[in-house]
Amino acid sequence: MNYSVPKGDVNSLPATITVAGGVITNLTVDNSYSDHESGRYISDFESLISSAVKGESLSSVSVSRVGGASLTSDAFNAVLDTIRADAKA
Repeated sequence: MNYSVPKGDVNSLPATITVAGGVITNLTVDNSYSDHESGRYISDFESLISSAVKGESLSSVSVSRVGGASLTSDAFNAVLDTIRADAKA
């Protein structure tokens, strides 16, 4: 998933989420960023996101400003929405 950040830059948020019995059991993210400020937020996001969602129900999990990264957290929620929609299809 790509998402826009201030100054017209675009960051990328590839994520692999493992779900068993409707619960998130593992998560990896590999962010790609285009500016220094995003790099700081993304680093904090990556270090905290797994503990924020691991063990949570896929159907209801949502994050907000993980590591202070509001745009990255919003993009991650969009990834979760896509996964939920794909799981229902």
